[in-house]
Amino acid sequence: MGRSRQLTFLFEDKGAATVTARGGKGFGLSELAQLGLPVPPGFTITTSVARAFAQHGCVPNRLSQQLRREMHRLEEATGKQFGSAENTLLVSVRSGAEVSMPGMMDTILNLGLNHEIVEGLAVHQGSHFAENCYQRFLSMFGDVVKCDVPEDPWLQLELAVTAVLESWNTPRAVAYRRAGGISNGLGTAVTIQAMVYGNLDERSGTGVVFSRDVATGENRLFGEFLVNAQGEDIVDGSRTPQPIDALRAWNGAVYRELETIARKLESHRNDVVDIEFTVESGKLHILQVRNAKRTPEAAATIATHFVWEKRWTKKEALARVSANQLKALSETGFSDEVLAQAEDEGKVLASGLAASPGAATGRVVVTSDEAVAAAKRGEKVILARPETSPEDLSGMLAAAAIITATGGATSHAAVVARSLGKPAVVGCRVLNINEGQVVSVDGRSGLIIDGELKKTGALDKKEVNLFLKWLQADSTSNQPTLRFEMLNQRVTASLLLNDFYLVDAMAKASSGTKLESEAAQLKTDVHKTAADRLAMYLICAVIGEAGYCFSNHNLAKLQPECRSELDILRKEYDSHRRRTIQRLKEMPHDKHVRFLHLIATVFEAKAWGTVGVGGVGGKKWAVIARSAEGYLKGQVNATVFADHAFDLEHNGGSVFGKHPMIARNTGKKMNAQLETKKLASGVSGLYRRLSELDPQMSPQTIALFRKGSELGRWEDHTQVR
Repeated sequence: MGRSRQLTFLFEDKGAATVTARGGKGFGLSELAQLGLPVPPGFTITTSVARAFAQHGCVPNRLSQQLRREMHRLEEATGKQFGSAENTLLVSVRSGAEVSMPGMMDTILNLGLNHEIVEGLAVHQGSHFAENCYQRFLSMFGDVVKCDVPEDPWLQLELAVTAVLESWNTPRAVAYRRAGGISNGLGTAVTIQAMVYGNLDERSGTGVVFSRDVATGENRLFGEFLVNAQGEDIVDGSRTPQPIDALRAWNGAVYRELETIARKLESHRNDVVDIEFTVESGKLHILQVRNAKRTPEAAATIATHFVWEKRWTKKEALARVSANQLKALSETGFSDEVLAQAEDEGKVLASGLAASPGAATGRVVVTSDEAVAAAKRGEKVILARPETSPEDLSGMLAAAAIITATGGATSHAAVVARSLGKPAVVGCRVLNINEGQVVSVDGRSGLIIDGELKKTGALDKKEVNLFLKWLQADSTSNQPTLRFEMLNQRVTASLLLNDFYLVDAMAKASSGTKLESEAAQLKTDVHKTAADRLAMYLICAVIGEAGYCFSNHNLAKLQPECRSELDILRKEYDSHRRRTIQRLKEMPHDKHVRFLHLIATVFEAKAWGTVGVGGVGGKKWAVIARSAEGYLKGQVNATVFADHAFDLEHNGGSVFGKHPMIARNTGKKMNAQLETKKLASGVSGLYRRLSELDPQMSPQTIALFRKGSELGRWEDHTQVR
């Protein structure tokens, strides 16, 4: 079957083996299967089905036939039969987008049961187990599909797939993507996997383990498990699980095997991993692997440790900590002394598991709707719930911190709080807290304290302090500067644009693969070079436009508003284009920034509404000057600045073509290229569409595309021309 027609792939199949095509869950399971790890068999429906579903309101006709084909292959792999009461095969149906969205979309477990099959399952495995699985299935199917459960297992499967696809656009999923800056156009893959049962007996269980502590960054296994349970029992917080260390006493062999797998996967992915597992009657099964979400403290600590272990360079370590995490590291918290004093004074209202570090004070609310309403009024609130579910996302986004009565470190509340960078204390058991009460939540100690505590300095930790020193040194050495040697270099806008967006897409698609480091480095180099070239170009374009300020007619109208700026520009920088460039060459960096600030101020003058001809000067050019100023001041990074510069052209401008260092395409062609980056699906689709418009790309970009195509890392195997 042609790749463009194939919508489903077994985990061990090599086609469409990318995060973009199979989603994070499906890609991870494919990776586990290729490594020979104990993974229950299954297959993935690619994200192309989700995009077709979003566009047409239905799945492709050929999906039904492919579903049946893959299910028959699962029957062969397991020796069980779907829809049989004698040796029944049950499956899970789970979502999984390219970017992890924990708990935001829907899952159905134990699918394939009906009245007849439950009776058969009871004969072979016991009535308690059979009824437990059936009740779980009925509850999940009703909640997700929102209809009566049909007796036909095949119809159950088709309805479940459709419901999981629809869950991509639930309000909570849309809100999570909006908060995280995740594209709505990605769509979700659907993974169907043979069930293994953590609720089969007392030798069975389920859990989540991280290869390192994702709350603090400590180099130790971190996670939880429950005996005689299924996965949702941990996530929904209805039971408080045991710490992963207790697994050693429960089943030492399983613990050692799990520890070995966690270390192997961390080494393979070169990052901290998050693993879901089930133990069925003493046998370990791995259900999922993904790069672990982590708190800001953990992100900086892990990055520092990986440098010490010679696994990452300092440059790679700095790139792994996001801007939001860096911001959180600089925020103040509650000192140990302040917390100790509160304990001495009897102000501790409750304590629980420190699930996500941070410090916050606010008024307690007990529903998500109240949290949202209060946040709209500008109030800081603490969301207190028995446990949280995906329906609480809006309240969690609005709250300053989250506390729950039940649940553990891998419960929904803990995982989402860490991904949002919000303090969380879970599993408090007894919440001696009243609605409307003002409390302080310390996510590092797990304490909830009456009243408002004083915040002191930011986190003082050896690894974090060292990481921040590296960041400061890197910021100084990598401060953007004008590269005047680029004035004599000639490139086309097409080459800049094609390289910029294709390399960006390849870096994203390479996440978690052997190409990740190479793609990330190429992205850094390409984006930095593009940004430096665009900054040099924009200052030349601004200098050219500045000439309109000094005509006698315009000068007379502008001087009442910005006389001092015009005087400085003329005296220090000159008003002639070539002489201005020459003076800038001789000036230090701060003078370059000052020039852009002065000329932007002049372009912002209201008088531009009455001066000039042909739409020269004015606010459009003020935006251009401010953009370059922000980059040279280090306020925006290379990626953000270059993308903004391209968009200045796209949004009705004519930025390019003002200086020969960047040759402009025709307006229609360039707008088509800029529109393509929004519409193309996957790396190969982007490459194909950009090439059709203008095939100019650098050798390094083409080489990486070829390598990824040969390894099957892009959505298809479109060949480089």
